[in-house]
Amino acid sequence: MWGGPPRPRRRLWADLDLYGFAGGEVLGLFFVEAADALSEADCLKATWLEIKVDDPTRWKARLQAFGVRAVEFPDPTRFYFQATGGPVFRLAPMDGGL
Repeated sequence: MWGGPPRPRRRLWADLDLYGFAGGEVLGLFFVEAADALSEADCLKATWLEIKVDDPTRWKARLQAFGVRAVEFPDPTRFYFQATGGPVFRLAPMDGGL
């Protein structure tokens, strides 16, 4: 995924870390105190992210073995899951379009 493991890129502020990937993608992680963070239930109402993978069936099995929680959604063609702490993702094939 993303052409290899992330590299720490830089820290803009004390509460924001950036990680760069080989393909030029950047992931930013913003940190807040626990009292200010969204609950797992609130994350279901927040932005969801799509992760495109080479073999969605294999990745679904790996994620389920890891213990992520499946999220019910009326799209049976994709696996939706909630990661620890609340963020929601969906798996899609690399060539699967929307």
